[in-house]
Amino acid sequence: MRVELSFIKEEKGFTLIELLVVIAIIGVLSSVVMVSLNAGRARARDAKRQGDLNAMRTALELFHDSTGRYPSTPDGDCNYNKSFLLGGCLQVLVSGGFISLLPSDPTSSEQYYYDNWCRETSGYILSNQSFRMWANGEFNHNGLAQNWWSDYNIGYTTCLDPS
Repeated sequence: MRVELSFIKEEKGFTLIELLVVIAIIGVLSSVVMVSLNAGRARARDAKRQGDLNAMRTALELFHDSTGRYPSTPDGDCNYNKSFLLGGCLQVLVSGGFISLLPSDPTSSEQYYYDNWCRETSGYILSNQSFRMWANGEFNHNGLAQNWWSDYNIGYTTCLDPS
């Protein structure tokens, strides 16, 4: 009877190099996916900003149709840099039923702007017959500024300067 002893073990599993290559590939793929998701989320937030400006514009036009003017304070100024939610003259849109609530930015409550200044040949003046509002966007759209503008005259646009 012959017995053979085998001292050579059969190797099973992956080498350290193979594992590192697989981990590196997974890391690269996950970073590409994350970048794509972040860009999509930024576009979605910008779409919400556009929708919010359109809703506010509609509410402002309904208010104007009802009262013959746009919201303003007794001294004529209705300037809200940073937020629609700061109260004051825009609350009449909610209390009058022109909009259910004043919108807020998807990332912060301080990203929308509103004023009732209009441009004349001599410069900007207060007017209850005009308004401007805008939001800071995140995504660069076709090389234009990342701001969305809307006013009583031109409606909703993307532009470098609304004046």
